[in-house]
Amino acid sequence: MALKQNTWTLNNWYDQDVAGNVSYTGEQQLFMAGQNTTGVLGQNSTTTQYSSPVQVPGTTWSEIITPNAGNRALALKTDGTIWTWGPDVEGNLGLNDQIPRSSPIQIGSGTGWTAIAAATNASMATNTDGELWMWGYNNYGQLANIQHTAYKGRSSPIQVPGEWSENITTTASRTGAVKTDGTLWMWGQNYAGVLGQNRSFTPNYKGYSSPVQVGSDTTWSTSKGRLNLSVATLAVKTDGTLWTWGSNGNGQLGLNNKTEYSSPVQVGSDTTWGWVMTFGGSSAAVKTDGTLWSWGYNNLGMLGHNNQTEYSSPKQVGSGTDWSKTWQNETTAAALKTDGTAWMWGRNSQRGKQGHNNLTDYSSPKQVPGNYIWLDINNYNAGFIKEL
Repeated sequence: MALKQNTWTLNNWYDQDVAGNVSYTGEQQLFMAGQNTTGVLGQNSTTTQYSSPVQVPGTTWSEIITPNAGNRALALKTDGTIWTWGPDVEGNLGLNDQIPRSSPIQIGSGTGWTAIAAATNASMATNTDGELWMWGYNNYGQLANIQHTAYKGRSSPIQVPGEWSENITTTASRTGAVKTDGTLWMWGQNYAGVLGQNRSFTPNYKGYSSPVQVGSDTTWSTSKGRLNLSVATLAVKTDGTLWTWGSNGNGQLGLNNKTEYSSPVQVGSDTTWGWVMTFGGSSAAVKTDGTLWSWGYNNLGMLGHNNQTEYSSPKQVGSGTDWSKTWQNETTAAALKTDGTAWMWGRNSQRGKQGHNNLTDYSSPKQVPGNYIWLDINNYNAGFIKEL
């Protein structure tokens, strides 16, 4: 990063960028904000909270995942390496030990990783060979290790057989992924029928400890970001249709009701769905026409409609047609526009994780100054990747 004028501290970075005092060089830097008691902000400390972004060392970051508990981070670099930091419970850092880290450390030595996904306790990644690897907690068989023992995890990556696409997702208790042949597979806990097996429960909620196919379709999208799950599942097919199933107590399935479904049901008749996201009782998606939609739980304004009204079918956020990606957790939402601007809304008063340099809650999108290529957010902190 080169300065055109002035000398400024990291906390002045936002203002300087808006003023045009930054010369862009194509480097991709990672910044994080919010609570840091577990070292998740990558500052080699566990003491300071930040309400505006602080830089994590390095200039080649491409993706950041901050699982909902906010206690660790998983990141991908442009050279295909994976990095992690934070506390290490049940080996969820993938470093073959249980030692916490407060700054990034590489997982293994591989350079062919293409996609990552992570939840509170488990992580997964695919590589250029179509291999899928998982590590961390395995109390519901979410690592797809059929020999799993309850509450025993893996502290280093273990391969899941098959040829997999980049369209992968995982939670603290269940996992889903699309193979390169367009088939959809899920495993782990099956509460509320979220695994799509046309049954709501399996004994003791243990579900399946190895992948089971959802139906027989071979038309599920293999593109990253077209599959996401929490207590509900959202998935997009190659024809652009959106399908949902699982828990629906807040209308998060988008079917204009609160009925639970244990197999896929199409949302409306639109064929323009793209990036999807669901967490807890709310869901959101970006269509291929650049519009942003959200629905479900909304008591903290995280749906972005400038109110706290719950919706059981998709409702457009504003009128913009330049959205590209969106992220959610149970209190906060975020999205990127095609021009690289980042926007956040929902609860911000507790930890300042939205990067607005304040503790104010917002019920409609508010811009975070600067231009970005990726971001992620949870209840405690957020990560931003900026191209410089």
